Amino acid sequence: MEAIGGEPAAARQVLVLGPVGVGAGDEVFRPSSAVAARLLAALATRSGQAVADDVLRAQVWPGDPGDRGAKLAVTVHRLRGWLKTVAGSAIGIGRGTDGYVLEGDTDAAQFGRLVAARQVDPQKRVEALAEALRLWRGPLPDFLDPAAAAALERTRREVIGEYGRLLLESGRTAAALAIVEEPARTNPLDEDLQAVRIEALAMAGRRADALATYHELRRQLRDELGVHPGPRAQAALSNVLGESTPAVPWVAPRPAQLPRMVTPFRGRARQLAELDGLLATAASTVVTVTGTRGCGKTALATRWAHQIAEEFPDGQIFLDLHGSSDEPSTPVRALASVLRSLGEPHIPSDADEAGALFRSVTAEKSLLLVLDDAASAEQVRPLLPGASTCLTVVTSRYPLDELTAVDGAARVELDALPADEAVALLAALLGEEHADDHSRALTEFAEACERMPMTLRTAATALHSHLRQTVVRHRSLAVPVA
Repeated sequence: MEAIGGEPAAARQVLVLGPVGVGAGDEVFRPSSAVAARLLAALATRSGQAVADDVLRAQVWPGDPGDRGAKLAVTVHRLRGWLKTVAGSAIGIGRGTDGYVLEGDTDAAQFGRLVAARQVDPQKRVEALAEALRLWRGPLPDFLDPAAAAALERTRREVIGEYGRLLLESGRTAAALAIVEEPARTNPLDEDLQAVRIEALAMAGRRADALATYHELRRQLRDELGVHPGPRAQAALSNVLGESTPAVPWVAPRPAQLPRMVTPFRGRARQLAELDGLLATAASTVVTVTGTRGCGKTALATRWAHQIAEEFPDGQIFLDLHGSSDEPSTPVRALASVLRSLGEPHIPSDADEAGALFRSVTAEKSLLLVLDDAASAEQVRPLLPGASTCLTVVTSRYPLDELTAVDGAARVELDALPADEAVALLAALLGEEHADDHSRALTEFAEACERMPMTLRTAATALHSHLRQTVVRHRSLAVPVA
């Protein structure tokens, strides 16, 4: 092992916020072995927690953990000896029933403590955040556990945003701009960082750059996530434009996104009764409406959603997942749209993190979600609230068996309309006053359309147009020519 920066001190930390090592202040000791560095990092990112052998093997020998039980024990023994040399008794590796555990402090743990400490005095808060950010000595190692690395990076961005705002509030515009400039450039979809950057640019007299930053943020949010800037970015823009901002907190509107009901609507009484029964008995918080193309899945789901909307006081969300198109919505894009509807200004770029935020936001809400045209259970699952007070209705031309088997979804299946319902729909489309005179013709016409609602509607529209043109032509022939 290689020592850098002088003799070992009595009390040191494991360092993972940059190159992995052990040190304090400017003194840093780095393992000369990549295997030892990966093992130290795997233990440090779970400081105080036992890490199972299979987890360690997967991180220490990525891609090929193999049968390395004995090798892991040898590597741990060597790392213990090195830690004893460079850190004395300050850092060690213990062994419990659940795996190995790092005993000692880490810079990541210290970072968390500084961030969590809430001081009443703004200046003390600024000092604590500055100290927390100084612990970062460079990019995180690429072999860190992805979930742990993502959490650390997210917290760091939040700290930079808060630190920048506090600097702006104290009039230190140049310092605020310096701290947020680079992170904002490398995280173009982080609205909090972009908002601080916009305000800092404006306060520095660079109004044109501030406006350009806002418009670029709006473009990227639209192109990448299909959403608009949230309240923080909008407030920053208002400040740049010199507009007054509301003194009251921004409150997200209660979503009421259900599309207009299809009219006329006939039939499906049995399925509507079945759906009402599921709601009355609370049989499931997920309902799938499945069937072939054109059978009226969206029309049925939308009509029922309108009928039960008052049962969900926190609102109704409608989202087209484009499952039957060449480019179905990704989980991140879909979650971003839903979270924006619920007033969340900061949307994680990671699908798992966005899903966790979605479940947290909806935990105490009573929402109705209609997810239209789903491609698969995998596409839908991140969009399922965890709360039993929410109801999700999913339409799809695919069976979605996994939602039924794994998530307990109730299923309502649609096919062609019964003959009497198909005739009733056709009569309503063409004009019910003529239905009795042409009942046989309507029956034959409905059968020709295979009693599918979409085909019936399309054919009725074409027939209306044909009849209208015929009447106009006959009337023109009846006009006498001078």
